[in-house]
Amino acid sequence: MIELNYTELKEKLVIDKHGLDDELVYQAEVQNHISEKLSKAREHMDVCENDLEKIEARLYVTKSEELINGKKPSVEYLKSAVKSDRERTAKWLDFNQARAEHERWEGLYYAWRSRNDALQGLAKLAVANYYAVETTYDRKERTRPSSRPVIRRRESNG
Repeated sequence: MIELNYTELKEKLVIDKHGLDDELVYQAEVQNHISEKLSKAREHMDVCENDLEKIEARLYVTKSEELINGKKPSVEYLKSAVKSDRERTAKWLDFNQARAEHERWEGLYYAWRSRNDALQGLAKLAVANYYAVETTYDRKERTRPSSRPVIRRRESNG
């Protein structure tokens, strides 16, 4: 399968009901591709979160050991000092970008799962000959019913 990016996959959510066989095959391939991308995005997000937690833990330890005017720092000071640290801020931004990427792929994953449900419904209709031209004809006579309205004339009593 060709490597498709997020935007291309999002554009291909529309189902071609006249090419249902191809759509059914394509659905499985794309769903697998999206699952792999989602898994990689989740892994990257977990790594970023772990790095962020390590930095925060290290900063809490080092900042709590510092003395301010001969006293231990308060909890509020520690929180603000850790959150304002440049290294922590950079890792926090990395984590948020990784989380946003994961959420984009997760949304696409669920959209393709919904597409799968729609394909199943369309496949059932196709198997039942719902889209067959024959269903618009009178099956006994094999003629097309008239599309003109029937106008009956009243006979006047006069």
